[in-house]
Amino acid sequence: MMLVIAATTVGAFLGDLVPYSIGQLMGERALKHLPVGTKRRKAYDWFERELELRGGFILVSTRFIPVGRYLATGTAGVVR
Repeated sequence: MMLVIAATTVGAFLGDLVPYSIGQLMGERALKHLPVGTKRRKAYDWFERELELRGGFILVSTRFIPVGRYLATGTAGVVR
């Protein structure tokens, strides 16, 4: 039973850490392709503000949406 709990804990930790790390690695590169004034840059800036205001709510609520967990943690890594 303890092995199952340990495996679940490691899986949950890595499930958040891997997309966030990939997002961090891609962050600088993504900003280079988002010129100021474009729709994509406005979306990036909006998401950055939303994470600052409601980061905990966004990350917890997206856990219940299929693939949402990976998109939210990956994007959080990009906007740091």
